[in-house]
Amino acid sequence: MATKSTRKKAAPRKKAAPRTSGRRPARTKSERTITVVQVHSGIGCTDRQRQVLRSLGLRGPHHSHSLPDVPSVRGMVAAVPHLVRIAGPAAAPRAGGRKA
Repeated sequence: MATKSTRKKAAPRKKAAPRTSGRRPARTKSERTITVVQVHSGIGCTDRQRQVLRSLGLRGPHHSHSLPDVPSVRGMVAAVPHLVRIAGPAAAPRAGGRKA
């Protein structure tokens, strides 16, 4: 003898609206990027400095990550200058920087 299932059927799903709001526009090649390289380990650093390394997308020494060249990223790099370096052509200091 077959028994009927007592489970309710799920309501049909609604079509999802296109996800356009709140999305960042696609990056163009003209947008500047910098490559940040971790040169020292985060061991022995403060928790805040470790969080900055994670926010930059760095996982350990010799790991690199390309990021947009915006003030927020530059500020994070400035927070841990002894642990990271900027590689590539954007490594030169910006205008108004200190002269050697």
